[in-house]
Amino acid sequence: MDTAKTIKELRESVNMNRKEFSEHTGIPVRTLEDWEAGRRTPPEYIPRLIAYQLKYEELVGKEDGGIPFDVRVPRYNKDTIAAINEAKDIMAGKIEAKTYGSAKELFEELDTDTISYIEPVPGATGEWYFGLDHEQGDLFEAEELFRDGHVVKGQKLCLVHYPDGQVFWPVPRMEGHYSERPVFLEGSIYMLDVDFPGAEIRILRFDCADHQTSLHALLPLSSVKDCYNLQLHIAPLMLSRQCGNEFEILWPERISFRMGDHDSFFLRDGERLFFNRWHEEGEGVDYRFWEETIIRDLEGNEIQALPGDVMLMPNGELWHLK
Repeated sequence: MDTAKTIKELRESVNMNRKEFSEHTGIPVRTLEDWEAGRRTPPEYIPRLIAYQLKYEELVGKEDGGIPFDVRVPRYNKDTIAAINEAKDIMAGKIEAKTYGSAKELFEELDTDTISYIEPVPGATGEWYFGLDHEQGDLFEAEELFRDGHVVKGQKLCLVHYPDGQVFWPVPRMEGHYSERPVFLEGSIYMLDVDFPGAEIRILRFDCADHQTSLHALLPLSSVKDCYNLQLHIAPLMLSRQCGNEFEILWPERISFRMGDHDSFFLRDGERLFFNRWHEEGEGVDYRFWEETIIRDLEGNEIQALPGDVMLMPNGELWHLK
């Protein structure tokens, strides 16, 4: 599921800007911004719960003789349609919440130890997928729990190879450790493993040929302000962090600069850094949303602005969608 696109389409389906949608659902504006921009990934059930809420409110509004807010008919993607249809089935009593049918009847059954959602490893060629459990939220939320004196139980990370369906557990689940999405580069999968009790950030390398995991780099946890949007990116392999207007490359070099209010880093190509920038204006029927891609050099200077988006394809090419 393209979570960012699904959440955005659900919001747009009720003609609300982010501020209005935040007040309506109780989700903080900054969290919505991060989800829609892809800076943070919510648990996979969140879009279903939002779809359930919106559908319920629509039906209640109809029973009362009116819709509580302006519902228009949007052009949903297939993931949004699936989420809404599932919400309808739950409300009609056809299925129970969190029941997804029998995978054994339709698909090859994989033992992923309750991890029910996997997605392609960024940079891979379609052969490798990964899954994470989010029992204690994302990496930043786990860090907050640890700082508040709570036990961080650890996180499960699985890798799935396509097409044979082999499941690998490259890092054992350990108390006090938490991770983020991995990336693929030159035949290896690199993973971020933060050890809160040990105050260390480990970058681990999983060799896709011999399936062995090794330590690639080690950083002190004190080298970062916090773990908010702390992620690995390519290419070359790098560790970055962004919060508000602040962007940092923490490894292998140290670079920091300020970016725009609505900028989100998503890709590096050598000496070029790619940022998504979103814009919105107006309200109701006059509401307008659009995006552009900002290319910066390593000093943070804007060197190019492109309408639309840029995608890294499996063969390493960059495609500009405008």
